[in-house]
Amino acid sequence: MKTITKIALVGLFSFTTFQAMSREYVNEIGIYTKDEFILRQPAQTAEIMDQFQKEAPEKNIIIYIHGRGRAIDEKWDTLKPLEDTYNAKIIMFHWQSWSSMTSRPTDKASDAIDELAEVFKQIKDYKEANPEIFQHKKISLLTHSMGNVVFRDYVEKHYKHDLNDAAGHPLFNTWVSVGADVGLTDHKDWVAAIDFVGKKYITMNDGDFVLRSSYMLDLKALKPQYYKLGLGFRDLHLTKKTIAKYTSPDTTYIDLSKSLSTHHRYFDSKTVLMYKVFNPILNGEDFKPEYLGVKFKEFNGNMFYVND
Repeated sequence: MKTITKIALVGLFSFTTFQAMSREYVNEIGIYTKDEFILRQPAQTAEIMDQFQKEAPEKNIIIYIHGRGRAIDEKWDTLKPLEDTYNAKIIMFHWQSWSSMTSRPTDKASDAIDELAEVFKQIKDYKEANPEIFQHKKISLLTHSMGNVVFRDYVEKHYKHDLNDAAGHPLFNTWVSVGADVGLTDHKDWVAAIDFVGKKYITMNDGDFVLRSSYMLDLKALKPQYYKLGLGFRDLHLTKKTIAKYTSPDTTYIDLSKSLSTHHRYFDSKTVLMYKVFNPILNGEDFKPEYLGVKFKEFNGNMFYVND
């Protein structure tokens, strides 16, 4: 009996280990929802949106482009708590986001832009086929860490200014960038080219440990032209005029450095303050710093330092 039990336990352990290993890295491009750990094709985006509408017609939709990492199951495991926190339905765009511990998969980010384009096309087609649904329902885009590299490459290399509807209404109500692992002083042009979102938000944290580590992986000197957008301007001690030169005037910059310590997934923070920051903008609404309940500083008219 003990032998049988031992064999059963070994078998269970082996199956569990295999299952965990098989879920660790998915070397394909596609989309996930929280319902099943199954990679679906970008061409199924409209079908999933229709499913969302039937299941929860009152909920907004978030398209989430995740960042660098090998363990895709860990990213998938966050979908349900994120949906619960922000009371929205989420489609996560998955790309081949791993190369090694000592390199950044920038080439793989660029390789994913055709599939991302298909996701966006599917969204546009579904919205145009169901205009009554989106009279009230909002749809937002969330790009995290190196997910911002995928998005930037799409904007620079693929976008053809063809995502807004005939009346000029934008595809997304809001775009929310979190911990962007892209250059700070060269981001202005590609961000300014994003004309298919109603409002643009870039959130920053100068204590972001992951971004600082990524910065070192680039093997660059500590110079402004190589600095990370997600780290913000605080450490660079630039003048208002210089910061205005480097920023996109139609974008709202939210510096959360005084509230986050070394945190990297700012929207995943369990604090009330982070909920107050992200809940409106991830649900297609305006950022209103006066509602946060903490001190803030406004800088250049479009940059806000929260908790300062």
